Amino acid sequence: MNRTKYKYLLSCIILSCIVLSLTGCSFSSKTSSVTSDNKAQNGQREIQPLRIAGSGSNIPLMQILLDEYGKKSGVHINIPVSIGTAGAVKALQENQLDIGLISRELKDSEKQTGLKQISYAKIAIVFGVHRQVPDNNINSDDLVAIYEGKKNTWSNGKNIIVQVREKGDSSNAVLEKDVPGFKKVLDEALNSRRWEIYYTDQEASDAIKTTPNAIGLTDSVAIKIENQIKPLKLNGVEPILDNIRNDSYPYNKVLFFAYKEPLSEQAKNFLEYVYSAEGQKIIANYDSLPLKGEFD
Repeated sequence: MNRTKYKYLLSCIILSCIVLSLTGCSFSSKTSSVTSDNKAQNGQREIQPLRIAGSGSNIPLMQILLDEYGKKSGVHINIPVSIGTAGAVKALQENQLDIGLISRELKDSEKQTGLKQISYAKIAIVFGVHRQVPDNNINSDDLVAIYEGKKNTWSNGKNIIVQVREKGDSSNAVLEKDVPGFKKVLDEALNSRRWEIYYTDQEASDAIKTTPNAIGLTDSVAIKIENQIKPLKLNGVEPILDNIRNDSYPYNKVLFFAYKEPLSEQAKNFLEYVYSAEGQKIIANYDSLPLKGEFD
């Protein structure tokens, strides 16, 4: 089966699971742990769970925010595996989510279906390498040559193992726009299947950290959390928070919440936490630039 179709099928299965049973969601207080059903049986107001899912670029940081939010609210939520931005949009349109996690702006056609967006973080797109790679920097010309198959070795003479993301990946889209020549060589590499293709952020990160001499796309949050992938400077600039903030590291992407109105009570409470001083500090602690977007 074509991997793109497989990813779409997987997102559909996950969405079905969200609808049928909100596994991974539990509700507790300081003195007891009770489900929403138990609360209803005890005559208390039922707590509606927060339905949240989406793009893999969002999930590591979002799970940390949800965990910290859970310590304060008693609402504990595990985000399902990535369903992608497209999966989140589809789920919102079908009223299967309260919040969709997306790594690009909504298209006009998506907004016309009633969807809205608000930004919450900017993260660096990073070329990560296996820890044994001796090189610390890569320039744009070398990057294009590596993807084209013309630059084959690291400074120690070891063969470069390139690991690419699928066509349509949000990080690829930024590099295609901002790195001269990258789109052409990436299209050629994908069409010829010159390199191994990875379809989720997690499997891409796993492949980089476990494959000697590998290079692949990741991001500043994954680098901070994993601590097993070596980030390369790009054109001499480190992909760190200060350089995201001052725009000296130009290869970044913005993460958004997508939603429909009216927001559920749980969604409102969680977004209020994310945009609080505590939530903004958590975002910054994971090498992401906190953003306080305006609600549409």
